[in-house]
Amino acid sequence: MPEEQVYVVTDRDGKAYVKRVKNRLDKGFIVCMSDNPDKAYYPNFNLQTDEIHTIWHAEWYISAKMPNIHQTYYTKVSQLEDDMAEMKNDITMLKRLLKH
Repeated sequence: MPEEQVYVVTDRDGKAYVKRVKNRLDKGFIVCMSDNPDKAYYPNFNLQTDEIHTIWHAEWYISAKMPNIHQTYYTKVSQLEDDMAEMKNDITMLKRLLKH
């Protein structure tokens, strides 16, 4: 199963998900990820192999709005860069405090 492709996954409870999937079947589960950048409302979740009923690879979809996945990833990378810069600044300040 190719990594981080979009799949329709159904579970044994009858729920269906359209998610980008990280293949961790060798460890007994898959990671279901939303392309929605709002991870508070659309968090990643794992499904164990015994919970999975079917997995279908999604090749096409029709939508009135086409999301720009590249912009989404650019935004995520930009946020990570900002977080790293802040962490570097915090570490520098802590080093200064420890020297005194």
